[in-house]
Amino acid sequence: MEIKELDIVILTEGRLTKHFETDEPIYLQPGQVGTVVMELSNQMFEVEFADQDGIPYAMETVPAKHLLIFHQKPVPVNL
Repeated sequence: MEIKELDIVILTEGRLTKHFETDEPIYLQPGQVGTVVMELSNQMFEVEFADQDGIPYAMETVPAKHLLIFHQKPVPVNL
């Protein structure tokens, strides 16, 4: 399945960055959840990371190989 805009994604590799508003250094750890806001190419995505209240704290360009699509529903299987 290909990643597309507005997909919820999971970061698979940690990275140092700066807070979106305060410019303070922060660490995005593996498992951090974000939303794809723009496809820069078929292998690079702009991802917004926000807290539980929807307030963004980081915006990062992330290669597709470091993202997993977050699935909330199982896929039906016909046996």
